[in-house]
Amino acid sequence: MSGLDELTREELQALVVKLYETVRLQQAEIAKLKATVESQADRIRELEEEVARLRGGWSSAQLCVRPSVPKKEKAPRKKRKHCFARTTLPATQVVLRAVDQRPDCGRNLVGGHEKWRHQVIELPQIRVKVTDHVFVERRCGVCRKKFTPDPSVVLGKEFDGALVADFYGAYNFYEGIKQRFWVHLARDLRALVEKNPDLPKLAQ
Repeated sequence: MSGLDELTREELQALVVKLYETVRLQQAEIAKLKATVESQADRIRELEEEVARLRGGWSSAQLCVRPSVPKKEKAPRKKRKHCFARTTLPATQVVLRAVDQRPDCGRNLVGGHEKWRHQVIELPQIRVKVTDHVFVERRCGVCRKKFTPDPSVVLGKEFDGALVADFYGAYNFYEGIKQRFWVHLARDLRALVEKNPDLPKLAQ
């Protein structure tokens, strides 16, 4: 207050007028801020009512406080008898995927550790070779006897697998394992049952 003691009457009056003007401006600013706060409060209440309507009539108090729900204990997972997940195969090629630079600032990135891996299995395209073996029948010009090649030439002499074929008699030459077409066998059995309706055991 020592500084005020040195002021003259006119200087003190000017200072009082200046302070009064400052207080008046601050009061006007405070009133403006109060009006803004009240407007924001009204808007908040409108938004709370809108949220309550969308959520099925909840009140603003219910929206602010989450209900206390007891935490349920999770039951242990039931172990499966068989795991159907595909096992990881030994990789024939390894490709490293890493980000060399940050996309935002371009800073170089080095090092790192394996985060996860994704295995892709590519099956090569297989070309199917289809061969038609055309058996030509020829006739002798002297005795007029007909001749055709033996069907065994199709399989070759070294074939020792299972011959899958229908009941055509031309395949009877093979003395190894034969697998007949089940659809042909079922068709013949169905025809046999239809021809013999008086034999119920045959249908079983």
